[in-house]
Amino acid sequence: MIDKVKFREMFAYYDKEVVAEVIDDFISEYETRLREIREAIEMRDAEMIRQSSHSFKGMSGTFMDPLPHRLSGELESMAKEDEFSGMPETYTRLVKAAKELAEELKIVRMDYVS
Repeated sequence: MIDKVKFREMFAYYDKEVVAEVIDDFISEYETRLREIREAIEMRDAEMIRQSSHSFKGMSGTFMDPLPHRLSGELESMAKEDEFSGMPETYTRLVKAAKELAEELKIVRMDYVS
């Protein structure tokens, strides 16, 4: 769930159009990014998992929702340790959290469009 106070503080000095564009970018890209992580997990490519998870962690962290940020960080850490057990479950939780974030962002976005 987005911490709306921190979200407003983060974007307080941005034009509303810029905030809406950042939200749109996440909504349009998150499924592709998640697919990259899933494919890397299926291939057991630790470096790709690490890179993709790190990227997603930054992307989701922008919106002040701690759960997708934490879960992608967990995947990143697992990949660094070549620890593949538990990745599918963590990934499944990340997908759910990311979808919830995207749905919440669609609502938040309404405050940033005329």
